[in-house]
Amino acid sequence: MSEIIVEQGNEFRIYNYTILPKDIFIKAYHQAAQIVEEIVIASLQADKEDKAGVVDYLNNIIAFTGERGQGKSSAMVSFTNTLTNPDKVSDYFKFHSKTRKCVFKQIGQIDPSSFDSISNILEVIVARLFKEFEILCKFSDSNVTIEDKNQMFQLFGRVYQNLCLSRNIEMRRNIEQDYESNLQELSCMSDGTSLRDNMLELIKHYLNLCKKTTKSEKDYLNEYFLVVPIDDLDINIDHAFQMAEQIRKYLMIPHVIIIMAMRIEQLKMCVEKKYWSDLSEMRGSDRLNPTETATMAAKYVDKLIPDGRKIALPNVQIMEENFVDPVLLIYGPKKDGTIHNILQKYAGKGIQETILRFIYDQTGIAFIPPQKGRGLHPIIPQTLRELVSLLCVLGKMKDLTSQEDPNARLDNLNTFETFLINTWVPNYLDYGNSKIILELYQENTFRKHLYITNRIMDIIENTDSKTMYTLDPRSPLMPTKDTIEVWKDTLSRKKVNPLSHSVGDILSLLNVLSHRFVNEQAVKLVFAIKTSYTLIMHKLLLTQDTNALSLESNKIHKFVGDSLWGYKTASTLRDDRGAFSFSIDKSYNTDDIILMAAMCDFPNKDSKAGDIIYEQPLNPRNNQKKESAYFHIDNLLITCIDTDYLPQKIDATHLSGKYLDACNRIKQSFNRKMAEHIIINFEVMEYIQSVCAQGKDIKSEVKSASEYMRTNLDILDSCFSKLPYYSNGSEIQHLIIDGDIREQICSKFEEFDAKKGDLESQKLDVSKRKYINKINSILENPYTGKLQDIRVITKECTVLYLRNHDLNLARNIAFHEQSKTSPIQFSSSIKIEVQDLYVESALMVMEKGNSEIISSAMLGRYNGCAREILNTIDNSRK
Repeated sequence: MSEIIVEQGNEFRIYNYTILPKDIFIKAYHQAAQIVEEIVIASLQADKEDKAGVVDYLNNIIAFTGERGQGKSSAMVSFTNTLTNPDKVSDYFKFHSKTRKCVFKQIGQIDPSSFDSISNILEVIVARLFKEFEILCKFSDSNVTIEDKNQMFQLFGRVYQNLCLSRNIEMRRNIEQDYESNLQELSCMSDGTSLRDNMLELIKHYLNLCKKTTKSEKDYLNEYFLVVPIDDLDINIDHAFQMAEQIRKYLMIPHVIIIMAMRIEQLKMCVEKKYWSDLSEMRGSDRLNPTETATMAAKYVDKLIPDGRKIALPNVQIMEENFVDPVLLIYGPKKDGTIHNILQKYAGKGIQETILRFIYDQTGIAFIPPQKGRGLHPIIPQTLRELVSLLCVLGKMKDLTSQEDPNARLDNLNTFETFLINTWVPNYLDYGNSKIILELYQENTFRKHLYITNRIMDIIENTDSKTMYTLDPRSPLMPTKDTIEVWKDTLSRKKVNPLSHSVGDILSLLNVLSHRFVNEQAVKLVFAIKTSYTLIMHKLLLTQDTNALSLESNKIHKFVGDSLWGYKTASTLRDDRGAFSFSIDKSYNTDDIILMAAMCDFPNKDSKAGDIIYEQPLNPRNNQKKESAYFHIDNLLITCIDTDYLPQKIDATHLSGKYLDACNRIKQSFNRKMAEHIIINFEVMEYIQSVCAQGKDIKSEVKSASEYMRTNLDILDSCFSKLPYYSNGSEIQHLIIDGDIREQICSKFEEFDAKKGDLESQKLDVSKRKYINKINSILENPYTGKLQDIRVITKECTVLYLRNHDLNLARNIAFHEQSKTSPIQFSSSIKIEVQDLYVESALMVMEKGNSEIISSAMLGRYNGCAREILNTIDNSRK
């Protein structure tokens, strides 16, 4: 099992741990050790063949590569210190045979990110060497002779002179003008080879002095190497190419090992920028384009650091998905030299589950991990730096495991909200999507639904294939223009009263957004909105006044509205029984009425999209009882979080005490805590619905509606109880605690289901008359709009697609028959068939939804109409 160790209170330093067998980078270290062995062998071979100065010497760069925050610097430092300190080499990590016979001296880590045009990486290396030389002379016990010192001073002077000449163009000009008196300086400038040779000579003599002054007989017999660690060369955008060239020209020499930490792609961009600038005069010509400079840059970097010298470090998600054993997170304060792991109780869970459980324990927010093979949860960091940052945020929160403190939990939620807004959103969302989240938090609590619906509709309505989003034509949720118009109409009516929006509206739109746009930004925007809603609902629940009068719904009920699952509610139960209207039996007794209020809403006959349905009582003050009710399965959960509002749903506050007694029985029978956990955690709420919908056919042989409701409640209870956040051994939690009330709910559901038929047939008759009137109105009146071509449909299609094309047939008939210049008469039989097709398809859309596939017979009828209309038009023109 691999380990990630983070010290609490010291999270953001570069770690320099001894290489351990469970280190997450152990494979990278073994790969680096192999490269060191290859460089050592090549150097020793060059010594034998006296090829120190030839340009084909084996590449001596080792590059730890990866994205920002992936641990490159820590890996580089740990490996460098292990290489240069033999006492840190343990039994489970050993260097190869040739390497073990060598001594490695480093000059300290070089960070060129702050270098400017005056700074020179070679000068820094030479300066570090001179400092090490001074220390060597000071503590060498006279092993360094005067001749040694003079030779070193002479070499330092020659190298420094080379550096000055290579940097100072004006000095070069002066020397060129005075070439007769200063031939020695001119020779120093020849092709840069003198600098390379002098660097080689300087390092060689420095290493010999190190060998000469060693107190170890074993080290005296070994070969010596200079190790140069360079961190973040690629961050210096303006001078990265210049420094890379200095390394390539002057430091690729024997007995030198360069260990780097960098992002390869960014170095390529730096080189490309340099090429594009140098070749500015050729821009716009056929000989130069951005693609060509990118290719040139890629080839340059590949030559500087070949694939065999690049060591790619895994990111957090790769570690979690590809490691055979789960990665162990060790995080906590250091006590007596050992990390006291506050995550010990999650040991063996892996990165994802550890982080998700830690978030839940600190905030109460429950995230649902994706199914295996579908990646990791969006909150899981992608890099080690992000992982450390999240651990730091969670580690600073107040401990809630010992006792439940609402104020402490609220503080933790605010801390997590700050992390989401200030860290996660800028890291993962682009400017436009970040703005949506920031503006969401600025909106009034009960206007947030309105804001989000407007923003999502803007994306859905205005997006085309040329934008940053990609349309997915395979999605069954792909809305047509007609569907968008319906949404716009409904949502615009709800603007009149922001409280008429519900969480179900948001879930519906987010579901369409995530399915319609196969784009990473859309997925992350959806996650950010869901998490924001989770935070909002958690805080509403903690801050609402529990002693408020029940004359109005509580804050969390107002925010949730009349729906949790939106258009998905109906499909939660088999045959779309999750939501339907039914006729009310006026003979219901008190208990029946209260139970019905817990399961249903009672919309007025003239209810509009902007009305708050759950505020319309069963028994209005005018004593005109409702004739129908609207059952929806998620109402059971909504009732649980606000049972005090039940009397208002039937307007029973002015009635006898028996109604209030019945309400209290319902209140005691429902598991409010369980319902709150489901509702205020957006992902749990969505997950419960999906599991219930998937399990709706588990007992396909069940015929009784009451038995099916019973099975569905069992699925809900089991699904919730198996979530790791709420599981309590093998004990199953129940939404409906009282067994008698549970059975009554199942029985009532069967009654409601039986009574929906009459109401549906009435609705069907009304709808049929409405569709007949609409199609007749089109056929009988002149059509002045823009006509679309009549098309024969050659493959299976949805009923909505056919309905729209049938409307086009009717418009063509009306246009040609009412034409003042050349009217065309169509047969009455074809007009009747077009009318029948429209009514049938419109009713199918109403009953079965837009995506229902039509039968081949219905398709044949439409194509017959289309062909006859086309023939009639063609014959009249002839």
